[in-house]
Amino acid sequence: MERPNEEIRHREHVIRICPNGASVERLVAALLLEQHEIWSTGPWYFDKTAYWEWRRLHAVVAD
Repeated sequence: MERPNEEIRHREHVIRICPNGASVERLVAALLLEQHEIWSTGPWYFDKTAYWEWRRLHAVVAD
């Protein structure tokens, strides 16, 4: 969370002012959407086959 907070502070400093609450919400929403896109399309740091095997085994137990 520290990185998005730094990015918000940086962009707020660049634009100097936020005229109202709606503009702040748009700024934060745009940054969060950008971060979501980076996380969803970025590289995977672990092999998901082990996760899917674990999930398959636990789904059988839950039924």
